[in-house]
Amino acid sequence: MAATTEELLQTILQSLEKVEYIKSEDIPNIDLYMDQVLTFMDRKLRSAVRPQTEDRVLTKTMINNYAKNDLLPPPVKKKYSKEHVLMLIFIYYYKGVIPMNEIQTLLQPITDHYFQNGQAFDLESLYKEVLSLEKEQLEDLGTVWRTRGPHAIHCLTVIGQIEGHVEAPQGQKTTKYEHVIPQLVAVQEDPAVEGLLVLINTVGGDVEAGLALAELIASISKPSATVVLGGGHSIGIPLAVSARRSFIVPTATMTVHPVRHSGMILGVPQTMRWFEQMQERITGFVAGHSGITAERYSELMLRTGELVMDVGTMLDGKKAVKEKLIDQLGGISDALEWLYREIERTE
Repeated sequence: MAATTEELLQTILQSLEKVEYIKSEDIPNIDLYMDQVLTFMDRKLRSAVRPQTEDRVLTKTMINNYAKNDLLPPPVKKKYSKEHVLMLIFIYYYKGVIPMNEIQTLLQPITDHYFQNGQAFDLESLYKEVLSLEKEQLEDLGTVWRTRGPHAIHCLTVIGQIEGHVEAPQGQKTTKYEHVIPQLVAVQEDPAVEGLLVLINTVGGDVEAGLALAELIASISKPSATVVLGGGHSIGIPLAVSARRSFIVPTATMTVHPVRHSGMILGVPQTMRWFEQMQERITGFVAGHSGITAERYSELMLRTGELVMDVGTMLDGKKAVKEKLIDQLGGISDALEWLYREIERTE
């Protein structure tokens, strides 16, 4: 039995818990000298360095420069408090995402209110709140901006119905293409992001919107991989094959069927030609980004006797790989392993 979207997201959430952030309770409550701060940061953040090197994650020069540029308040009697360490962790996490001048703008209110004015300000609670945002982002949008494994991978989920020019009925799970497009642009432009992982569990949806997203994913120059989890039906198929490498779990399914239209259409030759042209675009894209031929894909699409009240073919994971529609059986760990290899191969 295929897993539900909620179960799949819960699995992803559980994997996020393995991401190694420094917990606030692990930070010493006593003031530390510079060397002690460097040792603590190096020990706690060593596994997050990309790529793994012998260089320290933080140096005396870096800390002095942060203080010189007003990113970090100066130490008190050569000692750094727990709040100093929290600020250093903020800087470390942010510098891989946004420029240093923007980090300064972001942290300036904290420096002013906490360190300079001595006002009551719970910096530890703020730190916990910031680290919880990534998990909340996954729960709300199905997206994690960057993982903290050996390389920085952007994780994008495509779930439910793909929503395009027309809003889906209320209560349906949707992936809105106007939300996904800016993320894909950011993945391409952000030098800190090294690869893209797309997790798919969709029933299909807006044909033009889905095909547009597939074209965007295919055009990204960085290593990319897709994983079909519950289902990659209808227009979800072009999305599934759009990355450089595609994976599917054994229990997932993919429904290959012709383009259809909901609502009123004009019964004229021009309408039929439009359907033909749209189907040709989809078939051409799928054949161009996978191992299946256009002829075989059309054969599966027009097969009768398999689907109730429809034409087409239902493929499980093994059949999708056998038909060369998907590259290989596998899950998240397989996709990440392939992405890491590709990133390291192109470095």
